[in-house]
Amino acid sequence: MGCLRVRTLGLRRPCSTYMNLSQTPHRVLTISSAAGAETTSAVMAWWMLAMVTYPDVQKRAQDELDSVVGRTRVPNFADLPHLPYIRAMVKEALRWRPVDPLGLPHLSTKDDWYNGMFIPKGSMMIANVWNLNRDPEIYGPDAAHFNPARFLDANGEVTSCAPETREEGHVTYGFGRRVCVGKHVANNSLFIDFAMMLWACRIELGKDESGTVTQIDVDGCMEDGLVVWVFFLRSSVVEPSGLILPLTASRPVPFKVDVTPRFPEAVALLAAENEF
Repeated sequence: MGCLRVRTLGLRRPCSTYMNLSQTPHRVLTISSAAGAETTSAVMAWWMLAMVTYPDVQKRAQDELDSVVGRTRVPNFADLPHLPYIRAMVKEALRWRPVDPLGLPHLSTKDDWYNGMFIPKGSMMIANVWNLNRDPEIYGPDAAHFNPARFLDANGEVTSCAPETREEGHVTYGFGRRVCVGKHVANNSLFIDFAMMLWACRIELGKDESGTVTQIDVDGCMEDGLVVWVFFLRSSVVEPSGLILPLTASRPVPFKVDVTPRFPEAVALLAAENEF
């Protein structure tokens, strides 16, 4: 039975607590929720950057929403099967700027060999998620660009251009048995967030005090947000016997955006939806 040791930084009086997974499920759920919220908000920040950098992508998504949803109601999950471009956009947002560019470290459980290299048991292995998600042999020569259409087939249906990732099309959620357990929640959350934002809003680059469109650093990033320190423990014994790993979400350098309603009815429809 494993245990976690979690330390949150940024408090006036830093605290450190050992938690047994079987005895404190509510604490584990709290950590999981915080981690999910943190990574989702980071993906949203990168997606906003993509929307102002690739306005043609934004328009294509909005055209799909206008065709399927119309302007008399807000999008909902019943629309999901009929919005392939929005679903492809979720995959592309996770691929283009993974919030965990080096993923989570794995520990080898036995001696192994890979391409002539010996990997002893107990070795920490770090996957280059950033590089794997930008392999031009899989994603094409425009792998560095934001292009949801790469996840659509000739019929406009969602597909995976990386078969070894199964249905995801990227490795941002990790690998094997240690894949992110919240990936389905994350995919659904991002889908409805993207759909609602694009249905209701026009997202454009912001302007400075003189009215000049501001410049953005598309390639810049910063490590920000919740920091969780995890001890790998080999048993339920409190003493740690592993490595301390800081986990943070990668975010874009702050930039200005102008977000305005796409049509007059949007504000009223959102307000009515919020009343339920």
